[in-house]
Amino acid sequence: MTLLKELKDHSVNPSKNDAVFINQYETIPTSSAVNKTLKETLKMLNIDRPGFHFHSLRHTHVAYLLSHNIDLYLISKRLGHSDISTTSKVYSYLIDEYKIRGDNEIEGVLNKINESEKLESKYV
Repeated sequence: MTLLKELKDHSVNPSKNDAVFINQYETIPTSSAVNKTLKETLKMLNIDRPGFHFHSLRHTHVAYLLSHNIDLYLISKRLGHSDISTTSKVYSYLIDEYKIRGDNEIEGVLNKINESEKLESKYV
């Protein structure tokens, strides 16, 4: 939130409302304008990401939250989805990846239990 405040405070075109990003007409920029600016910025930084667009950042955000074990219900609400099933369907490719990781962690935990039971039974 500090970054958003700083962006607003240092904006070239300060907004009269709460918008952080506005165009020269003091309205929210169109998605095509944002994508054009993003593409130009990536090119200026010598970052080659064909097909990368502003909406990709939304997917990156979800991936980051999932990687930090944020509950899918909370992510769904943050994204403005009316139903968690929407989030589950749209981001299933990420959810599947984290499910595999989780399954591997669970298997490791269960194996440790099994190993400790074997040790205990040796001494009983």
